[in-house]
Amino acid sequence: MPEQEQILYVKTALLAGELLIQSNAEAYRVEETVQHILGASSFKNIHVNAQTTSFQMSVEEADQPPITYIRRITDRTINLYRIHQINIVSRGISDGTISIEKAYETMLAIRDSEYSSLQIDLATLLFILLILLLFQGTFTDFLINIPIASLVVLILKACKKYNIQNLLTNFISCTAAVVCANLAAQLLPVNIQVDLIIISCIMPLVPGIAFTNGVRDIFRGDYASGFTKLLESLMVGLFIALGTAAGLLIVKAVSVWL
Repeated sequence: MPEQEQILYVKTALLAGELLIQSNAEAYRVEETVQHILGASSFKNIHVNAQTTSFQMSVEEADQPPITYIRRITDRTINLYRIHQINIVSRGISDGTISIEKAYETMLAIRDSEYSSLQIDLATLLFILLILLLFQGTFTDFLINIPIASLVVLILKACKKYNIQNLLTNFISCTAAVVCANLAAQLLPVNIQVDLIIISCIMPLVPGIAFTNGVRDIFRGDYASGFTKLLESLMVGLFIALGTAAGLLIVKAVSVWL
C-alpha cells in the first residue's frame, strides 16, 4: 500500500476517534470504529484503547516497529447525529464502498458541520419551554419561564465562552433558575408553579446520556471508561443539587431581609 494512502488511513482513524469521544460515544464504539477503518489498510496488530478524555492507537507494519498515537480530549458534548455519521463512514471504508480519500474528506466535513451558537441557544431555550408544557405547566408558567430560561441559556453561553468548568456552570445555572423562579412567584401578582419552572430549567443539565453510556461501557467490560462516566454523571447531579439548594437559601435570606 502506498505511504500516502497509509497516512490517510491513520489521519482518518485519529479524526474519527477524536470526534466520537468529543460526542460522548461509548468506549467500545470508538474502538470498533477505529478498528473498522484501520482494518481496511495494510497495518497489522492494530490496538485501540479509548477512555473518557483520551484514546491511544497503535499500528504496526510488517518488519517495522509499532507506531503509537495518543490524543487528549478536553472538550466533550452530546452529538448523536455526528456519531451516526461517523459510523456510516467507517462501515463504508470497511465494506470497500467508500475510498479512503473520500472518507477523510467526509470526516473533515463532519468535524466542521457544527451547529451555530445561535441554533444551540434557541434549541436549548425551546427545550426548556417545551419541557414545562410536557409537565403540564400553564400558559402563565410558560410566559414567566421565558425570561428565566433565557437567563439560563445566557449563563451557559457565557460559561462556555470563558471556559468555566462544567460543574461550576451547572451550579451557577441552577442557582440562578431557582432564585429567579422563587422571586417571580413572590413579586408578581400571578400564581405560578415554581417547581415546574425550576425542573424545566434543570433538565438540559441532567447527564442522562452520559450515565447510560457509562452503564453500557461497564456491561461491555470497559470498566475504567464506564466508571469514569458514572462518576462524572454523579458529580454533575451533585452540583445540580447544590446549586438548587444554594438558590433556595438565597431566596430564604432575601425573603427574611424583605
